Amino acid sequence: MEINKAKTVRLRNEEHFQFHKEAKELIEQFTPAALHVEALYPQYQQRFADETDALDTMRKNSISDALAEKDQHRDKKHRGLKSFIASTLTFDDEAFVQAAIRLMALLKFYGNVAKKPYNEETGAIHSLVNDLREKYADDVTTIGATNLVNSLDDANKSFESLMRLRYTSEAAKSELRMKETRIATDASYFAIVERINAGIIFNGEEGYTEFVKEMNERIERMHLVLALRFGQKTDDAPENPVQ
Repeated sequence: MEINKAKTVRLRNEEHFQFHKEAKELIEQFTPAALHVEALYPQYQQRFADETDALDTMRKNSISDALAEKDQHRDKKHRGLKSFIASTLTFDDEAFVQAAIRLMALLKFYGNVAKKPYNEETGAIHSLVNDLREKYADDVTTIGATNLVNSLDDANKSFESLMRLRYTSEAAKSELRMKETRIATDASYFAIVERINAGIIFNGEEGYTEFVKEMNERIERMHLVLALRFGQKTDDAPENPVQ
């Protein structure tokens, strides 16, 4: 028995807030002491308060989800490129495999760009595309990924244009702050989950069973919402950016 992984990264802002609101209320219901997370809970509480404040600011500024959707779109393009490169590792052609190995190493170097704040993600993808078109151009051509690289570049430029042209500097700051507070809230939540799952292993399931059951029900419900939105099976719900 354990708390399932919550893939919160592609939740919309209101959904992300609601998920953590319910998680926080559930922890309080069972009490941090009983769950042995007293040392971790205050930080989670504070980071959720910061996210609440950031969301309230966005609501007052009447900021739509347009920028968040553009961000999700480029994240999808990045995942698609990574999946395609990974798939070529199974090819019989040695040239394909070696090219894919080098490209996967490059993607690993850049890490999960979706977890970065907006401006950092934009810069990271820009640098990645440049590397793919210059230093790794032959490898990209070998596996036939040129169109995918171009598609990622287009999505990143589209996001960047909307960031520059549609929103005022204050609105952009609100969006940036929202993403940063979401990342911080997730980090605190995952630390609590890790502690509880470890407690189950070392202390046994007694005292955790009902909490885990109710938490997993909330996680399953969240993944179903994502699966329906993105036309995926529930088991294939998107992985852990934001927005």
